[in-house]
Amino acid sequence: MDGRTWLYAGLLLVVVALMGFGVWFVVRPSQPVSIPEGEPIIIMDISYVMGGEQSQLSVYDDGTIIYWKDTGLKTAPSAEETVTRVWRTGKLDAEDLADFIEFIEIVGFSELDEYYQSPDTSLESGVISDLYCTISVNNGDIDNKVMAFGYFIPDSENPYSELPYPFGEIYEELDSIIQNSTEEVYREEIAMDDAVTIHEGAE
Repeated sequence: MDGRTWLYAGLLLVVVALMGFGVWFVVRPSQPVSIPEGEPIIIMDISYVMGGEQSQLSVYDDGTIIYWKDTGLKTAPSAEETVTRVWRTGKLDAEDLADFIEFIEIVGFSELDEYYQSPDTSLESGVISDLYCTISVNNGDIDNKVMAFGYFIPDSENPYSELPYPFGEIYEELDSIIQNSTEEVYREEIAMDDAVTIHEGAE
């Protein structure tokens, strides 16, 4: 195998491992942000570590929304470097949450494959991306976790516009929740070593 093949194979192994690992917990802020007890029913993780970003959206069964985003990540950080973490919170009313769950059912989220890879990340194209988006829903009869890998489009107004159906539509609905149903409540600078990188999957 040539160098590119080894690199791609290694990255693919990391991504496959992340399907069962990832950041499947809620990061705790250094200052109080009210986080409900119990597990979220909806989680969306987005990682683009080479681009210096990662984020997590969590929605709980009472409609509480917790969202954090890290910027300024480095793949080889020094002890002096920091990451900016922004926290946003909000709440969906019962009707809006029920509408989203109904939407998830209608598009067949439970029947989706666990893993989708962009054809642009094939060995033939020579394009390798560490960006992935993972969406998990566990509510009633719905219990599935789906990852879309490699769909990042550099310098695009909407880098996720090419996500496969219906994953792209689900992402857009969750992004709308972040933009329209949350507000920034806290911003902190944390040591790079304390940043929860999805690649490490460590708390």
